[in-house]
Amino acid sequence: MKSYLLATFLILNLFVPTAFASDDGQTQPRLTYGEILSPNSSSDIIATTNGTGNLKGIQCKFANGSRANVNIYVNGGSAQTLVLDPGYFPFDPYDGNFSGWIPLNVRFTSSIRVQLQKPPSSGTGWILCVVSWGLD
Repeated sequence: MKSYLLATFLILNLFVPTAFASDDGQTQPRLTYGEILSPNSSSDIIATTNGTGNLKGIQCKFANGSRANVNIYVNGGSAQTLVLDPGYFPFDPYDGNFSGWIPLNVRFTSSIRVQLQKPPSSGTGWILCVVSWGLD
C-alpha cells in the first residue's frame, strides 16, 4: 500500500505542474504601448498577429479619472474585456492613477489582438497602456 501511494505521489508531482504550465519561457519578449485621448474611441495596442506566443501582462496610467476597457481577442475569438477603473489603483498627484503590472499569462496559438477602448463619459484625460508579450 505504501509503495502504491508513493508511486502515485511521484507521478502526480512529475506531470501535474507541466499540465498547467502555459508558458515555456521561450517567447521573444516585446513591449507595445497604446494611448487614447478621446472618449468613445479605441486604439489597437497589438494589431492582429499571426503565430503562437504569450500575452504576459499589462499596465496602465490614467489621467483625470479616465476609465479604460482592454479587449483581448485570443485566436480570433470574441473579446475578453478587462474593465480598468482608476479608482481601484493608487493615485499619484503628478501623473494620475497607475495600475502597476497586471499579470495575465494568456497563451495564444494562432493570433492575438489587444485593443484599448475609452468608453463614453469616462473622463477628460488620456490613458496610456503598455503590454508585455512575445511570439515563440
